[in-house]
Amino acid sequence: MRRLTPSELKALGYSKSSRRYVDSSVKRLSPRTPTISHRAYETKRGAREYGTKTREALTKLRAKGVVGYRTKQARENAQYQKDARPIRKLIHGVTAPDIRMLLLKRQKNKTQWAAMSQSTHQSFDEIFSRYSRQDVLDAIYGTDDDNADDGNVEYYDVAEE
Repeated sequence: MRRLTPSELKALGYSKSSRRYVDSSVKRLSPRTPTISHRAYETKRGAREYGTKTREALTKLRAKGVVGYRTKQARENAQYQKDARPIRKLIHGVTAPDIRMLLLKRQKNKTQWAAMSQSTHQSFDEIFSRYSRQDVLDAIYGTDDDNADDGNVEYYDVAEE
């Protein structure tokens, strides 16, 4: 299978940004030429290479570490999405550059943070003016729920004197 070029997509009546595939043996394209969507292509590839029936099943296998990512960038993107998800949940409307800044600060790598320029430190300080201070601090250091024990905490009443 090969991906159709924007000019081929336009000639077949598809959007030039759509991702459609055709059998690689096809030499001439016509409106009758069978094509498949990107999702169908990924599903077929997953079935061929890993024996999965859906893209979601392949994603679960990757998350478990059973199946590796095809590229280093894909692995890094998946890790970024995993790390950014709780920040997006805590801070409504947070931007991608702000997420990167919060993730950098969350790593608690003081050497790397100290090596950042003064403008980067100013950019970080400006995050507090755009979002709730408590939400930002929760995104960096975790919420009380994240830091809570497993519930085996005993509380004692202190008698007033």
